[in-house]
Order: sequence, then C-alpha cells, then structure tokens
Amino acid sequence: MITALQRAAQERVPGLLPLPNGAWRGECPMCSHLSRHEQPAFYVYSAFWHCTVCGARGDLAYMLMTADGMDEANATGAARELEAEFEGPSAPFDAV
Repeated sequence: MITALQRAAQERVPGLLPLPNGAWRGECPMCSHLSRHEQPAFYVYSAFWHCTVCGARGDLAYMLMTADGMDEANATGAARELEAEFEGPSAPFDAV
C-alpha cells in the first residue's frame, strides 16, 4: 500500500520507481544536479525518505519544506492534511 509520503514524492521527484521491498527510488531533488552517480540514490519508505549521496533525510513535512519551500508550521499543517486526505475519513471513536 502506498503512503501519503510516497504519493507526495511521486509528485515531486522525477523518475521515482518502486522497488521490490516496497520502497521507491529516484533522483534526489537536493543533490541530483551535483552528483554524477549512475544509479539514483534517493529512497522513499513508508514514513521517511533519505539520500545516500548528500545525506538529506526527513518525513513528509520536511519534504514539503525542501521541495515546496514551505516554512515548518505550514509544512506540518499541509502534511497533516495530506495524510488525512490520503487515509480518508476516520470513524469516530464511539462508532460501533
């Protein structure tokens, strides 16, 4: 099952492809213009991402900060909204 982070990464990281282990791999948006690696080094897992070249890593909110230029407060709020939209409405606690 794809997560909100993986969906957001698909929209922001060109060439992102799934791996057999459930992770996704593509070119790092922070350092791909600097590195000359033949294989992409940017990995997106269900709850975090990291680059094995530049060492950048983070969660959905940090991806929004780096890729979309949001400040921390706006990125945190946007990440919550994306996760809620992606997961769909949840049932109230007292629902039977």
